[in-house]
Amino acid sequence: EKVDYLWCGRCVPEGWVAWMVQRRIGLPYIVSAHGEEVTLPDPGATAGVMVSRAHRWMARRVFAGATAVVTNSDNTRRIVRDSWHVPD
Repeated sequence: EKVDYLWCGRCVPEGWVAWMVQRRIGLPYIVSAHGEEVTLPDPGATAGVMVSRAHRWMARRVFAGATAVVTNSDNTRRIVRDSWHVPD
């Protein structure tokens, strides 16, 4: 089957794999974003997906390289737009 693009259910780790595939063979990808996985932590936080500096580093690249980002709510759209600088 010819694959036109990848669709990732989460930014990290699936989006990271798609980002690497895109860099290697040019296959575009779309990434889904959910509030709890893309919310940046408050200073001093010790729990949550984005507490990890490495996850934040990967997520920035995933969002920047995505053909589209699909959010599950208006609130998540605002988080992705304001915190990750992904245009509407």
